[in-house]
Amino acid sequence: NGQEKSIAAFNDVKGEFVKGELYIFMFDSSGMCIAHGYNPKLVGKNLNDLKDADGVLFIQEFAKKVKSGGGWVDYQWSNPITKKVQDKSSYVKGLDGTDYYIGCGIYK
Repeated sequence: NGQEKSIAAFNDVKGEFVKGELYIFMFDSSGMCIAHGYNPKLVGKNLNDLKDADGVLFIQEFAKKVKSGGGWVDYQWSNPITKKVQDKSSYVKGLDGTDYYIGCGIYK
């Protein structure tokens, strides 16, 4: 569908890329939030220095993981269903030929 339509679809909180506590997020390598399937208020903000409850700079961890080919990152994040901060693992992967990466996480 191309970049613009994909980003719009990822940002649609009632769309096909959101199911319960599962949603797609998208960032660029500087930490700018391009898409967030649950919290549209984060879109357009640089979250590179965002820390979780344990002090983990997880957006920076995402970028490191993407540089090594992608993989899982563990951190604490608010569950959109329970509204509680919980352990979360997200898989992130770079998008070929771009400065972007996407991810999706599971609450433990």
